[in-house]
Amino acid sequence: MRLSPIAAALSALALIASCSMNSKRFTVRGNVADDLAAAPGSKVYLLGPGGWDEPLDSTVVKGGKFTFKGDIDPTTILTAALRFRGREALDSRFKARFIPDTETIVIDLDYPETVTGSPLTDEMRRLQEGILELYRERESEIGELAMNDRLAEADSIYRIQMQKIDDLCKDVYSLHTGDFVGLQALSILARSLSGPELAQLVSQGAPFIAEDPVIRDSLDAKGL
Repeated sequence: MRLSPIAAALSALALIASCSMNSKRFTVRGNVADDLAAAPGSKVYLLGPGGWDEPLDSTVVKGGKFTFKGDIDPTTILTAALRFRGREALDSRFKARFIPDTETIVIDLDYPETVTGSPLTDEMRRLQEGILELYRERESEIGELAMNDRLAEADSIYRIQMQKIDDLCKDVYSLHTGDFVGLQALSILARSLSGPELAQLVSQGAPFIAEDPVIRDSLDAKGL
């Protein structure tokens, strides 16, 4: 069936709009002033979720600056990391993780590393800091009780803190079922959920949530 001229024009416009939406790109504007960045052979790498096993791009640092470009994707996590001669795989310096959710993201790899311009990266950091704060909130009290053989009391307080962490993760997931922040919250939460509870939360998320290997393994381990 042939489309009318008006219908054909509208179809073409829709296709152009769709391509435009799907081709949004991010630019990382990076800074690293440390002398190691200028050492022979040093490069800054853009790494995928697999870390050093998944390098996506690399560039040299010029005048303390580097740049990366890529597709905006709020469902993934990337890392900018400086590699220099002698760097060990577990070296955490000069490394910044970020969610590529906006067109311009600024990364400073000098200690302490910072990422600005990415709202989801900010949300991910708040989640991590909130979990750490809750974990440490009564850590010394739990340790003291355990050292004095008051294990039941220590265990009771520990369970209360873990429940607070679970509640935080549930709240965050409910607001981020379509991005990486939600995936991270659910991955942490999955350890304490029953199979049906986890399956219910997964069903509320975008397809990439159910496809994530960590979530799939959790569901498998719970017999689902």
